[in-house]
Amino acid sequence: MVVIHHAPPGRLLKGGPRHHNATSQWMKSHEEQYWIADHTMAGPSAGHSWVEGMIDYWFLTGDPWAEEVVYSLAHWYSDIAEHNRFGAGGQERGPGWALIAISALARATGGERIRDAGRIVADWIIQWQDPIRGVVSVPISEQPSYEGGSTFMHGIVGRGLGRWYDVTGDPRIKQSLLGIAEWITTEPMGEPGTFWYKQGPQNSTRYSATDQCMTALTYAYRSTGDPWYAEIASALLDRTGPNRRSMSWYPQSLDHLAPVVTGGPSEQGNPDQAGFGGRSTPGPRDLPVAVSR
Repeated sequence: MVVIHHAPPGRLLKGGPRHHNATSQWMKSHEEQYWIADHTMAGPSAGHSWVEGMIDYWFLTGDPWAEEVVYSLAHWYSDIAEHNRFGAGGQERGPGWALIAISALARATGGERIRDAGRIVADWIIQWQDPIRGVVSVPISEQPSYEGGSTFMHGIVGRGLGRWYDVTGDPRIKQSLLGIAEWITTEPMGEPGTFWYKQGPQNSTRYSATDQCMTALTYAYRSTGDPWYAEIASALLDRTGPNRRSMSWYPQSLDHLAPVVTGGPSEQGNPDQAGFGGRSTPGPRDLPVAVSR
């Protein structure tokens, strides 16, 4: 991971990550991977940024450079949340990935500023979400005259809400998560575990399985015990499998489904009964304390 150490004031770039950018910088792009450069040429973006691997690396190694990167990321996510630059009003993946990252950073750093950032993003999702349908309705990128939801992006939003609920225990977050899961399993679903791509005529003509939806469904099952969500998640499990992209959420989903798949208990437990998943956080270090060299 590369983070930006020097940037003009006010540009909200300092501490921002540059992810999977080789093809937009120097590496020849394969014709089947043209979207990688297209998704990353604009620089750091909440819609294509991840932090969990770097946090894991820091915790496993104690590398001080990794620690510096983690705190730089926390500064950047706080900045973009405070300036409403996390993708609000655009494609749902922006707020979704932002909340996933902020949840991990809040656990890792314990800083109040990053927790405030999470509240900003979560509050936007709750306020924008349709209270009846559960959809976070935005213009469809390929056909912006149509508005609705993108199924795989709602899976990302649901995962972000679930992770944030683990951090906060806020009942509003749980209800928002359940709204997402309800929408995923109704409007866009065909056969159990298959969904159309986006809610517009161009992208809703066929159904396929997307593992991005898995954790939104398993969080809903863990939170409610409703077998409907377990049934759909199990059908999706039968159609997908762990891969390089899904390893940051697939094991968690399998743990949520443990009572169904193996008959054994979930190691995480139910946060309503075990206190935010039963996990402890490292000692807090407030974000305004910058690490510099």
